[in-house]
Amino acid sequence: MIDDYVRVELVPAPNAFFDEGAEPAPGYDLQSRPDQTTATRELAYARRAAAYEAGLEAEYSRIRWGRRRSQDHPEHPVRLPGRTLRVIYDATLDRQLLQIYLVHGWAGVRAVQDALEAASRAPASKALHPWGYATSFFGFTRAMLVLSIRDALIAVERKAASRLVAELELSGQLIADCRAQLNLRESPTNQAGKTEDVITDRPSPSWDSPVRQQRIFYTVGNTEVAVLLYDLVHRAVAARADLADLVASRDRLRGDIDGIRDELSGGAPVGLELDLKDAEARITRIEADLEVLYTDIHKVCPLALLAVPLLQPPLDRSTMEQTIGECMAQFHGESERIGKAYQDRAGKVADWIPAERAGVSPELLYDDVAPESDVVRPVLAGASQDPGLLALATEGVLRLLVERGEVAFDSFEYVVLMHYLTELQRELIAERERIGLLDRIVGKISALISLALWVVPAGRVVRLVTYAFTVSVLSFYTYSVLHQLAILDRQLGSRLAELDRRKAAEIVALTELAMMRASYVTDVGATILRELALIVAAGAAAEFRLVMHVRGIYLDLETLIGA
Repeated sequence: MIDDYVRVELVPAPNAFFDEGAEPAPGYDLQSRPDQTTATRELAYARRAAAYEAGLEAEYSRIRWGRRRSQDHPEHPVRLPGRTLRVIYDATLDRQLLQIYLVHGWAGVRAVQDALEAASRAPASKALHPWGYATSFFGFTRAMLVLSIRDALIAVERKAASRLVAELELSGQLIADCRAQLNLRESPTNQAGKTEDVITDRPSPSWDSPVRQQRIFYTVGNTEVAVLLYDLVHRAVAARADLADLVASRDRLRGDIDGIRDELSGGAPVGLELDLKDAEARITRIEADLEVLYTDIHKVCPLALLAVPLLQPPLDRSTMEQTIGECMAQFHGESERIGKAYQDRAGKVADWIPAERAGVSPELLYDDVAPESDVVRPVLAGASQDPGLLALATEGVLRLLVERGEVAFDSFEYVVLMHYLTELQRELIAERERIGLLDRIVGKISALISLALWVVPAGRVVRLVTYAFTVSVLSFYTYSVLHQLAILDRQLGSRLAELDRRKAAEIVALTELAMMRASYVTDVGATILRELALIVAAGAAAEFRLVMHVRGIYLDLETLIGA
């Protein structure tokens, strides 16, 4: 327990290493530079602690009559989850803060900081101890802990990047193996000898001129494998269609039963209950059959599973082969995109947690810092645009560091990694809640737009609605949608980065996540077109175009619809 720490009084002897020349003020001097080794930092802390202990007598004499009582140090209680501790501001403060951080993370250190501030202001305690002097010592000790956490996070970032690149190399080898096994062939023309242009997802300078490129056609040259895959994939696609119908039927039955229960105290009819049980039993059977089919497809060609969620009955073999080829090309392209982001890449953690700042003393440098959170937030915000951040955004990759022994269980680095993962999970939960709130807000305001434009007659009032209401809401809608798309892009990259190529279900889930993004874009496009149609019907299209142009929203909407 911290209360049982042995008090250590340090009285330094003359030392040329520390004492040569004029005595520097406590802070980042030759011995406490942040880029030094842990051992040198420990020496710097010992020196600072010795200076603190030596000056404590004089500090007490300023607030009391007479001398300091023997062994007296500033101290106060701090409430932590499940217990209350007393923090004593003596030479063991570094060990006390470390123990609190190990158990409670940075929230525990922040609790100490808040308790220290409260004790320095409370009428019952503010005159008992030299709190300003103790606060300066706490700031230095906190800085030493932050720098140790920073070192650990930099090491985790480096190792996670190496692990991610290694996993992508394995994925690249899997792609090469599958292509060779299938004898996958590419051609610029279809079986009829004709070319075909397709719309790409690259940004276009205008809505009516999307960027196109020539389609590549794929065929499987290994006929034996193609026939075997077609039989398995055909059955899996049919089973998925049956499953979708059954899930819709089950959900409808649940809704009917809940509605009847609300209206009748006697409960739902027995027939509906039996139908629901039958649907649930059939769903369970089909899910089991699908798992077997996925496993069989995976044994034949693992990446053929990428195509299964994209196919619909009726299905012919040429469609299956084309879809498999396109999926493998996209899988390869995404892997390459992420891998290139790590070529000659410098880490970001060192920038997000600065080691020093001009004109700022170490006691004040980390007043508002939260090391793990200060890394998690920019990682999640930037990972969709910068694939080089995916290693720190992907829980599976980070946990692999422990499983592969790259981060030892009994190390400080492991503790920091676990606290980082806790913050990552907490921020992801908060992000989902924010997205839900945005969707609810957008849905309500969108409905109000529709109502206003239908009810209010065309004329000046509608124009005012267009100016003051519609444009601002569509701006917010654009932000909301682009934010959601960024999250889906980051999730897709993370799923690819942590993909377990041995598990059939994970390969299928990768495509299903990509389908979620495509479906979201389709729904967004339909919503925007509906709202724009209402604006045109209300006779306010000209004003709308003018305001959109002036406020620079055309580009945002074009990005949104063309995403």
